Amino acid sequence: MHSVKVTTQMNSDAATIWKVLDDFGSVYKYNPSVESSELLNAKKTGVGAARQCNFYDGTGLKEKISHNEPGRSDTFDLYDFPMPLKKATSHFEVTPISGNQST
Repeated sequence: MHSVKVTTQMNSDAATIWKVLDDFGSVYKYNPSVESSELLNAKKTGVGAARQCNFYDGTGLKEKISHNEPGRSDTFDLYDFPMPLKKATSHFEVTPISGNQST
């Protein structure tokens, strides 16, 4: 299994960053590859929330949150995607560094 890890330091407090990430249906607002996104069920966040991501090239994928630590992290499984993969999982984690910096 292959794994890719990207860490970014941001000049914002962890609560503010989490508020953006926790708006699960609005990934298009911060991911420049996503043209539009929408929730696929009544859950807006937390385990079981699902979304459709539509890319500018006309492809898309669906994701569902499989693990959630409110205010800290989400793990979600990708499904119904055009990539030649059997399985794909993403994980976001927000960690405070100081009052106005987080990773």
